[in-house]
Amino acid sequence: MSDLIALMQTINQFKKKRLVISPLALLTLSACGGSGSSSESGSVSTTTVTGAVVKGPLQNALVFLDLDGDGQLGAAEQSTRTDSTGSFSFLSSSSNASVVAKTDATTIDTSSGEVLDNVTLKAPAGAEVVTPMTTIMQESSLSAADVVKVLGLPASVNPLTFNPFSGTENAAVALQVEKASQQVMTTIKAVSAAAEGAGASAEDAFSVALEAIVDVVKEKSIGSGSLDLANASQLDTITSKVGIKLTENASVDSAKFEAVASDLNDAVANVNKQIFDKI
Repeated sequence: MSDLIALMQTINQFKKKRLVISPLALLTLSACGGSGSSSESGSVSTTTVTGAVVKGPLQNALVFLDLDGDGQLGAAEQSTRTDSTGSFSFLSSSSNASVVAKTDATTIDTSSGEVLDNVTLKAPAGAEVVTPMTTIMQESSLSAADVVKVLGLPASVNPLTFNPFSGTENAAVALQVEKASQQVMTTIKAVSAAAEGAGASAEDAFSVALEAIVDVVKEKSIGSGSLDLANASQLDTITSKVGIKLTENASVDSAKFEAVASDLNDAVANVNKQIFDKI
């Protein structure tokens, strides 16, 4: 209980600095997914795309195949909402596009019962799950093996198929994957909240936070290092990249973000350490 109180006090300090960082956002997990099979309807070939969106699992997340690669649901792109297990199924005219899952004010993380808003997760074509790991894969073009290595997970984990909530995976490995996912999303949500506090829109803030993590993962993949999101100095690398990206946005007061970056790094490192140690 004392750890929770300390965490709440840290979050309240950020709120006093006009940063909106929810402890519920810091302590939730995400993952999502898809696979497909083909059929013919008249002269039009269609593919049944199935999978699960899990950041909990996520209920009522919007899922679609991104046929034109713009990350937005277009008029010609079929979509659906996930059920209480995060599962989805819909017909599409293509199986060669990435899967995109977007959350909004109606999306519930069923592992916590909380709303998870303003999150976009992606996966390469053919993935059975779309998770923070597959999102990093999609945004970085790194291999599954590279992402698994950088996140310090067992080499046996296939991010494109591994669902820690399926009940069929090894429990110990599922817990490792769950912790890694929580740490990634905790970092993205906290950093994006700070960017919003500096004037960025919710979409832009999430985008720059994700881009910064992807950049660091790519850099780590070149060497032999791993990404430790419970290490404040490694988090500083991420927030420094975000600070640079924010200077390119005229509506953002990047100095306001820089002013809280050090405290932000320490707070996120502490939360991520609790995720690693206590979950």
